[in-house]
This record gives sequence, C-alpha cells and structure tokens, in this order.
Amino acid sequence: MSNMNMPALDPSAEPLRILALDGGDLRVISQMVILEELMGRVAQDRKEDSVLPCNYFHMITGTGAGGLLAILLGVLDLSIERALEEFIGIYNRVVDASLTPSARSEMLEAWMTDLLERSNLPKNQPLMGTGTCPT
Repeated sequence: MSNMNMPALDPSAEPLRILALDGGDLRVISQMVILEELMGRVAQDRKEDSVLPCNYFHMITGTGAGGLLAILLGVLDLSIERALEEFIGIYNRVVDASLTPSARSEMLEAWMTDLLERSNLPKNQPLMGTGTCPT
C-alpha cells in the first residue's frame, strides 16, 4: 500500500488539539472535572487568568451527554462551570422516566431555545463554524 496520497506533515506546525467527550449521562461530570484541571494548567502555562476550551481546542466533539456538552463548550463558547450548570439543569428535567422520547425532545428543544436567548444568540444558531472554537 502506498502513501502517495497522504499529505506531508509539517513537524513545525502546531499539533491539532481535539476534545472528545464520551456519553454516559452524569458520568460526563468527571470528564468536566478533568477538563477543568487541564484548562487551569493551560492558563497557568500561558500566564492567563483562564482559558476557555473553545479557545484551546481546534475541535470539540462528543456522543450522547458528551455531545450536548460539546455544543455548550464549542458552539456556545461557555465556560466549563456554566456548561456544567446548564447540563445539570436540563439533565434533571429530562431524566424523568415517565417522559416519552418525544416529550424529552420537546423539552430539550425548549431548553436550547431558552439558552440561546439568554446567550443573546439567534434561535437558528448554526452548530458549526460560528463560535470562537476554530472548528
């Protein structure tokens, strides 16, 4: 097999930083605690008060609950603390076992619309290419 179609890597280029958040309902909180520690160290290295994940990672992605946090961190440019507050708030509402899947979807949509309004963003905010995260 030939590597003729592979682009040459520039060893002097900045490494690509990708944050991948796994699903797992409330278990994503442990990932956020680890991320908060990492971002604190990055801020310290850069001699800054704080660094948002959207200003450090080139791409933020996730599955399940991690996907929701990826939107909060990468598209809406929220701090880790605010993203956790928002996540826990919606999680406590949609985890109710008596809710149907469509009721959960409606609740999630209403919450996201409200969050966009509180963040002074349009209701039809695209999920890619609009935040400060370079994705």
